[in-house]
Amino acid sequence: MPSQLKKSFLQKIGGENRPVWFVFSGMGSQWNGMGKDLLRIPVFAQVIDECNTILKPKGIDIFNILTTDDPTIFDDIIHSFVGIVAVQVSSTSIASPFSLTFRESS
Repeated sequence: MPSQLKKSFLQKIGGENRPVWFVFSGMGSQWNGMGKDLLRIPVFAQVIDECNTILKPKGIDIFNILTTDDPTIFDDIIHSFVGIVAVQVSSTSIASPFSLTFRESS
């Protein structure tokens, strides 16, 4: 990432740190190959690999779900659910190089 973009991304607003909120979509937001390009980001791919380690024993291949061009992949609602959740969980990991921290809301 160009340093200029990184600097503007992390800039404080009004001299104070501002909270970062992640708003995630629900069911129906998935599409074929939705994770293919994101897997080029190393930290994203690492978290997907961790998801795969957990899901593989259950017979779920998250890499296939996220990269296939098969138009019927999301006919199975489990594929839809785990695909969306894996992308959401992995997307939050992309923020770690920006020194963003996460805490539970009270």
